[in-house]
Amino acid sequence: MKNILLLGCGAIGYTVIRHIISNKNVNKIFVVDVDEKILQIVKKISKKIFTYSIDCSKKNNIVALAKKCGSIHLLINTLPATLANPCLEAALTIKCDYQDFAIGFGVQTNDPIHEDWVGSAKYLKNYYHKKFSEIKKKAIIGCGVAPGLMCVLTRMAVEELDSCETINNFFYEGVDTKTFVPFWFSPETALIDMADRAVVFRNGKLGYVDAFTEPSYRKYKYMNREIEFLQHSHEEPIIYGINAKKYYKGLKNAYFKYAGVSMDFAKQINRCGLLIKENIKYKNLTINPLDFICSRIAKAPKYEDEVKKIIASGFYSDVIYAIVEVIGKKQNKKQVVEYHIFSPGLKESFAKRKLTSEQFLTGQSGAVYTDMMINDKISNLGLIFSDEMSISEMKYYLSEIKKLGIKCVKNISSKIPD
Repeated sequence: MKNILLLGCGAIGYTVIRHIISNKNVNKIFVVDVDEKILQIVKKISKKIFTYSIDCSKKNNIVALAKKCGSIHLLINTLPATLANPCLEAALTIKCDYQDFAIGFGVQTNDPIHEDWVGSAKYLKNYYHKKFSEIKKKAIIGCGVAPGLMCVLTRMAVEELDSCETINNFFYEGVDTKTFVPFWFSPETALIDMADRAVVFRNGKLGYVDAFTEPSYRKYKYMNREIEFLQHSHEEPIIYGINAKKYYKGLKNAYFKYAGVSMDFAKQINRCGLLIKENIKYKNLTINPLDFICSRIAKAPKYEDEVKKIIASGFYSDVIYAIVEVIGKKQNKKQVVEYHIFSPGLKESFAKRKLTSEQFLTGQSGAVYTDMMINDKISNLGLIFSDEMSISEMKYYLSEIKKLGIKCVKNISSKIPD
């Protein structure tokens, strides 16, 4: 029986709680958030749940709470990526397993801060892998749908090939309600991602390109039109680039590209020159355009009554899908292996599980990793990315994903996309 400390009860944290509460190996779940209303809601789910509000930007606060709660076996971090460092350090101090849905940036210990995201990721793999190994604990990083499920499917696709040249991960988010909701998770996190340069793995090296550039066009039977996918700042190329030699059979290039409602919205802000983090002068004022825009955008809905009203307002579109595309060779012939991921839109997700589409896909994809950590289904000690489980562990993961209503369809072809 294990005690879980979950930091952050937004869309993802709430979904994880809902998923693992029935796990017979869970003893108690200690939930931390600054929103008292959401804490009152989750407390009613089960007598196993205990709620707290602390400042998680300080490691000592997290450690003090963990000691108050008794033994903690797994610390789950669903907080903003900038808070990865105190959470990681707290897990090491508590000596427990660790799960993080993102790759934090600015990760540091006593060394100079690694402000570069690629540098932070490499530092995670080197420093924290060693530290968690020394205390014989596990840490798994980047485990939702993207990164997470898409990384697992990318590994499985590569297994079909003798060699791998290019990986493309495409994500389309087409939930467009008549109530204006540009982002179904934190708009601050979303727009900061949109404003950043995109990481690419190109010609065997990790680097950066401008966001909203280098379009790729795809049209499959389930699409009502050709979709333009654009470069977007995301973890997948970092993960594949770092693990290129270990798992990806000669990989040369890896990209993550995004499309849909939020991408279209952010692209127009960017074209206006407002998706920038630097302060500018406006009349007699100094303002930060990105901060100002974030202050004007409604927060993603957190409560069931909010979601019901949004659904009742109607839809322009309500679809979500993602594509894993791996190009390489099999028996010396060019081949592309695809996985197409299908998940319910908002209306169906809420009808089935009282979840948003974001929670249904990202939250549940990550919650399966949580279950596997709780049930000791992941064997690696130390820190791993979500693509580093064994093949048998990945097959188990995908079997659990299927049970949740997330569909992954494989297609192998000799027709190489442009």
